[in-house]
Amino acid sequence: MVLALRGQDPAEFVAAQQTLHVEWGVLNTIVLLTSSLFVVLGVRRAAERDPRAPRLLLAAVACGLIFAGVKAIEYTTLVQDGHRPAGDEFHAYYFMFTGVHLAHVLIGMSALLFAARLARPSFTGTHRNGALEGIATFWHLVDLLWIMLFATLYLMH
Repeated sequence: MVLALRGQDPAEFVAAQQTLHVEWGVLNTIVLLTSSLFVVLGVRRAAERDPRAPRLLLAAVACGLIFAGVKAIEYTTLVQDGHRPAGDEFHAYYFMFTGVHLAHVLIGMSALLFAARLARPSFTGTHRNGALEGIATFWHLVDLLWIMLFATLYLMH
């Protein structure tokens, strides 16, 4: 949909795109990729029954909080500058897609909190490792979706 909008009126697309803060998008990309590293290390350590595993998963949650905070600042700045979801088609898509993504980040953070509990060496559930892998896969999917959104909304001209 966003790409169709770009094809219909490239000049309007680029003008609206320039209202975004690429540096915040870059920061959020780095934060989410770092969170994925923490998740990989946390799941690996959990499989080894390493007591540091929960801390690594909680570090990924902290990255999710940073992402959400940066996104809140970005949303606030855009709205203060007069760019609202109902203002034009580009910003409607921007707020919709990034808002749905942010909701998935929040869901993923909740799942990571649960994963941190599962990752404790003392946890003896039968499907522990499978659950950790599933949560990690969800988190990585959320990261992948952000990379696609970042490229499409912030970088593509």
